[in-house]
Amino acid sequence: MREYNHLFLSLYDIEYWSLNKNMHSHNPKHRLIFWVSTVLALLAFVSLNIYLPSLPAIQKNLLASALGLKLSITLFLIGFALSQFFWGSFSAKYGRKKLVILGLIIADLGSMTAMLAPNIFIFDTARLFEGLGIGAAGVLCRAMLTDTFDSHELSKALSYVGSLGNVMPALAPIMGGYIILAGSWRLIFLILIIYTSALIFVFFFSVHETNQKIQKDFGLKSAMKEYGHILSNRTFMTYFCPVMMLSGGMVGYYAATPFIFISYLHISAQHYSFLSITTVTTYVLGAQSSNFLNKKLGLKKTVFCGLLLSFVAFILALILNFTTNLNALSVILPMAIYTLGAGLVAPIASGHALSTVRHVAGAAAAVFGGLVYGMSAISTLLFTSMDLSKLSSLATYLGILSLLALGLFCWLARERSKKIRA
Repeated sequence: MREYNHLFLSLYDIEYWSLNKNMHSHNPKHRLIFWVSTVLALLAFVSLNIYLPSLPAIQKNLLASALGLKLSITLFLIGFALSQFFWGSFSAKYGRKKLVILGLIIADLGSMTAMLAPNIFIFDTARLFEGLGIGAAGVLCRAMLTDTFDSHELSKALSYVGSLGNVMPALAPIMGGYIILAGSWRLIFLILIIYTSALIFVFFFSVHETNQKIQKDFGLKSAMKEYGHILSNRTFMTYFCPVMMLSGGMVGYYAATPFIFISYLHISAQHYSFLSITTVTTYVLGAQSSNFLNKKLGLKKTVFCGLLLSFVAFILALILNFTTNLNALSVILPMAIYTLGAGLVAPIASGHALSTVRHVAGAAAAVFGGLVYGMSAISTLLFTSMDLSKLSSLATYLGILSLLALGLFCWLARERSKKIRA
């Protein structure tokens, strides 16, 4: 346990050192926005992942079916994805701050209901509402960063936030596993309530409004017009689609890990999440390398390299399927390559995509978050519906994701080049 703690502290130190080196010129208000946006983004990652080790205990305590249990993950992601279209767009009219506070209050109520749930139906419903509220955290943290930083700084900020956030699929379940040892699975939701309530307090008293272009006459028609503008922006879609596919695939994988490692490989709930340290580390490595490669190779080639790594992960999983049985190593190795590719792609592609539509930052963040987590819900449903006791399921999953991501990027980039030449 001590070695793992040292690893996480080292990763944090790297992020903190890089942050101060690159962002020391910003005024205190900018630094505050960066840190509260980071903590806000982490809430979404923590809320999704911290309760995963408790799934067997919840199933036993609430007499739930495996399907009902898996639905708690999918419904959270659906609520999280769909709500972002509301939170992001209407922050153009009401501001980021007010909607963050409203969303966090809804999330708090959802966590309270989940903590007290007497059966799986109420628990799943509570998770849906929790996702609806936390959607504000997911979308408005990006909108606040887009409001505050220019294109180059935005890519760096998203890289830091993404790297820290993607430590959570390993760190949050470890925390959850030890919370279960200390008490009940319901204690996990009490901690989420405390976390969310603290954020409400900070936003209410300390955070200023970042949206300097409030549109009082903004309505549904305006929102649909902005969505149409964003989705028809070829540059945005070219760099957004790879992020959507690879990031959504990561969420689906982490949602399936309790079933793979606990149910089929019989690793304890307290220890299975340590296996995610490898994939978390490779994601952070990719994210930290993305800006360097971008300078050397250019944006398009760097993104292509990341997508090529996801395809290599699929080939490796396919080979392992024919040469070995399901075990921790045969699952982690291809996923480590996949997350390395995702880390290369996500920060620079996200930053470039969002900066091209910064004049509609709220709607852009809504489309970005809504579709990424919509893809996460689909990939989670797809992967958890497969036979997770077989390595062929992982190979199929990675094949679908990598080929779609690579195909979409190549097609959109080609069409964009044609349009520029015309």
